[in-house]
Amino acid sequence: MSNKLPPLSTPHSLHTHLLNFLTLSIHTILHSRSLYPRSTFLLTRAYNFPIPQSRHPSVCAYISSCINAITPYLQKGSISDISLVVFSPSNECLERYVFDVSRFPVVPKEELFTEFEGASGELRTVDVEEELRAVELPEECTWSVVMEMKEDADAPIGHPQHFEPSPAELQIPDAGKGKGKGKEVDTGASRVRVGRDRGGVKSTAIRAVEVGEFVMEAWIEEAKAKFDSQDE
Repeated sequence: MSNKLPPLSTPHSLHTHLLNFLTLSIHTILHSRSLYPRSTFLLTRAYNFPIPQSRHPSVCAYISSCINAITPYLQKGSISDISLVVFSPSNECLERYVFDVSRFPVVPKEELFTEFEGASGELRTVDVEEELRAVELPEECTWSVVMEMKEDADAPIGHPQHFEPSPAELQIPDAGKGKGKGKEVDTGASRVRVGRDRGGVKSTAIRAVEVGEFVMEAWIEEAKAKFDSQDE
């Protein structure tokens, strides 16, 4: 990963910084939450911080594929937020790491390299380990990257299809009103499940970043199932 990034002067440079930041954040979360053996990570340096990076080829390739799949929708301004979700072995949501990018500027494709007026600044990374060190995850957890579309955005379609609908528990209640939302199944059981893991039982704000046109909020949501597993 390159330590030399362009200044935050164009929409394209905002996207480059964000995607680099997300890549670093994913590696950091996977390391901090011990989703893979810590011996499979090495320390690199970015934003003047030591950053753990997985050195397993398959993990690195999967992270890159997630970032590549997100990129065109970020450039279109279609994304509301991006999250990394940790699931238990029984596929229950335990933690969500949410990056709200809904305030990123939306510009036509031909203006991606047009400079903002008076734009400059630096982006700093975050330390999530301190917030979560006290509560360990169970073994054999899995994770995925979830992209949430804006209300008026089109749902991802095409072939090959890189996306699948998120679990009902992570979808927005009363979905289907916007073009980018999946349609809710009209059964009593489904209505109870829809959205129940959003927000969690504990939410921790990590940071609000506002550097010129780069505006992003990040927070952690810890679900009820996580604390239930600690009591067993």
